[in-house]
Formats: sequence, structure tokens, C-alpha cells
Amino acid sequence: MLYASAGIFNKGAILSSKSDAYLTMSECNSQHTETLVINLSDDVQIDTILVNNKEDFSSPLGLISFYGSIDFPPENNSWFFLGSL
Repeated sequence: MLYASAGIFNKGAILSSKSDAYLTMSECNSQHTETLVINLSDDVQIDTILVNNKEDFSSPLGLISFYGSIDFPPENNSWFFLGSL
């Protein structure tokens, strides 16, 4: 299951291997935070996160923070901070 806030478009592309399918975001600013939640059906151990920008004329990504939880939705909105890029 994927959940994305209103400023994220084509959220399914994040799990696609097609190079011509990509997720897009509305204009970013420091006043608004976009959210993307990927709910996996099996327990996994993540060892690598790849972030790629193939658009020549788009803005580079800024700060990206990663959070995790054993359950979804997490009880009391208690996400664990995993790291940031």
C-alpha cells in the first residue's frame, strides 16, 4: 500500500523499474512537508536506499528524512527515525 500527501503525484512510480515512470512533487518550500508512506506486507531489512533524479531541468532534492514503524498506522503516531539524506 502506498500513501502520499496531496503534493506528490504518480506515487506508484516509486516502486517501478520503468525509467520513464517517475514520481513528481509540487513546488517545495520550507513551510510545507510532503509525505510518502510505503507499507510493505512482509518484514524486510533495508540495507540501501537509492534516490535518483533524472530530470535535467528540475530542482535537486533537499533534505529527505526516513522513518519506520513495525505497524501501520503506528500506535500514537510513533515513528522511528532511520536516517536522513
